[in-house]
Amino acid sequence: MMRRNTLTLSCSVTAPQCCALLIPLLLTATVLANPGKVAYDRGNESIGHNDYPAAIRHFTMAVQQNPRMADAWFSRAWAHGQMGNHQQEIADLSQCIRLVPNYAEAHCNRGAAYARLGRLEPAIADLNMAVSLNPGLGVAWATRAWVRSQRREYKEAVADYTQAMKLDPDDAGLYGSRAKCFQALGDYERAIADFDRVLKAHPKDPEFLGSRAAAKLAKGDFAGGATDLAAAIQANPHDVGAKYIPWKKVDLPPEAIEHGQEQLRRMLKDRPGLAKLLTPDDVLWKWAVRRMAGEALGEPIDWDPDPPLDSEAEHVAPSHGRRGRIRVKPYDEAMPGAAPDAVFEALWSHIVFELHNIGFVPRFEELRRQAAEGRISKRQFVERVFHCEHEAIQQTRAFYAQVQLPWAEQRELKTDPSLWFADLWLDIETAMNDFTDPHEYPWTPYSRQYDWLRVHTLVDAEKYREALQLLDAMLAEEGYPEAVGRVQYWIGECRLELDDLPGALKAADAAIAFDSEDAGAYELRAEVYEKLGDAKKAAADQAKAKQLDDAAEKD
Repeated sequence: MMRRNTLTLSCSVTAPQCCALLIPLLLTATVLANPGKVAYDRGNESIGHNDYPAAIRHFTMAVQQNPRMADAWFSRAWAHGQMGNHQQEIADLSQCIRLVPNYAEAHCNRGAAYARLGRLEPAIADLNMAVSLNPGLGVAWATRAWVRSQRREYKEAVADYTQAMKLDPDDAGLYGSRAKCFQALGDYERAIADFDRVLKAHPKDPEFLGSRAAAKLAKGDFAGGATDLAAAIQANPHDVGAKYIPWKKVDLPPEAIEHGQEQLRRMLKDRPGLAKLLTPDDVLWKWAVRRMAGEALGEPIDWDPDPPLDSEAEHVAPSHGRRGRIRVKPYDEAMPGAAPDAVFEALWSHIVFELHNIGFVPRFEELRRQAAEGRISKRQFVERVFHCEHEAIQQTRAFYAQVQLPWAEQRELKTDPSLWFADLWLDIETAMNDFTDPHEYPWTPYSRQYDWLRVHTLVDAEKYREALQLLDAMLAEEGYPEAVGRVQYWIGECRLELDDLPGALKAADAAIAFDSEDAGAYELRAEVYEKLGDAKKAAADQAKAKQLDDAAEKD
């Protein structure tokens, strides 16, 4: 499963380098002979060695010795920001601002920190203050431009980037960021001109090559767009798309090909938005047939008309004698009034992605086994699943460059490169460093998947106390409200196995309170009541569970 709505950066503007937290600045009013000077100097030395935990320890000592040393609060905030601790960064910068209200750099950095947490209103307020206090602070203009782009205020962002360029004309990255705003506004000529400028300074930057490709394609320049996109793929570190081959040399038996044909026919029936452009004599049809006939997974896969559970598209691994299958959101219904070509491309791009992503099932399953057995850590599990999915992204983008674009050009169709990840350029070897929020992709959903794999393994091994420790930690973790009932159910199961009947009853009650339609929770509570000797309540819960099961079967 790929949470595309989380990973895809369509029309977003990459935070410029200058929006990273500012290097600590010394206030001229600070007298370094004050208490805390030694600790403050050691903190700066640690920053010079990129040892941010040590820097934080030294700056903490400095503010303990001299709570009015604004620079120490500022510097500790910066170190926290470098480690992704943006809440603490904001707290330290707030203390700095209380001490020196007109400290423009502190307002700027706090605005950037708010923005990184998605709190755009206070971010704008701080950045407005920063440019008011110091109109010559280019980083404040650039940071406000970035925040405005996140608010989709692209005209205002262009104006701020332009002002930042006047103050720092040698920062090529500003041109790239402004170009993306022009692109979002549909001003492709100016976007391409800005991309040309930044690519003179950074000719092999995959992000800007890919973005210029998208702008050219939006203009209808298929040749220029395809050239830029191919160059971006080759320049992108560790990009598997650089060696992508869309047609594998695999001999598929006639019955497998017929299976693929039948799945495509069913797909078109269930998603009629595909039918206008996808026909049996078409290269796209032939590619999809072969993928479903066995090229994708080494065995035939099925089309599943059910909508995905919690994403735009997903695949299901083969299990219990059932073939692997793919599902895609019914964009035919989700895009009322959209042009048929746009509906087709939305549907088709997701199908192509899942026909690549399902090929990683063997790797996914091995990672699940390793996680269940505790042979890899949670971070290793999340990181390696992320790597698999990102390779599927890179394969999909390479398919777009090699197959989809020539097809669309021949038919004179418009295309949306963002659907094909033309604006997503990550080095998968280092990309996880940028994903620090435990409630965002890829930590959600994969860290919780890891937890459940471990819980079920521990329960199967009758290690109920260890399972309870993990379940209690899951219950205490914020950001997973939908899992509370399931966690409570398994807490109840474990406590029941440990003969902790009051604890089991409490957990079963909590599971039912969370979801009164959970038949399993009623069955659990019935078993607890039986052991407590309350046959009447046990029978009532068993009857309720049967009623819910019968209703589910009818549905």
